[in-house]
Amino acid sequence: MIEETVINLGEMVIGLRVIYKIDRIGRGIVSALKMRVLKKLRGQITAVCRAEIPITHGIHQLVVISKLYDKKRDLVAEIEAHWEIEIYDSIDEL
Repeated sequence: MIEETVINLGEMVIGLRVIYKIDRIGRGIVSALKMRVLKKLRGQITAVCRAEIPITHGIHQLVVISKLYDKKRDLVAEIEAHWEIEIYDSIDEL
């Protein structure tokens, strides 16, 4: 059960990062998710996603990673999301 919650947290953080960057200039969809657990998951978990998202016209394949840390700031898991995003040529394509 905790693993499902953690992968949802990681996916949400990645989704917020990608969608915030492409909002109003494109669209995207997740094609795959992977989780790697490095340490026992317990207590408060913090998710972080720092990713460069292209904003040039066209279709892009991305692999975006969210890192999850415990209360001691130890890395406990990584979530990897594969995205396909399309950046529009103009606002008319919306």
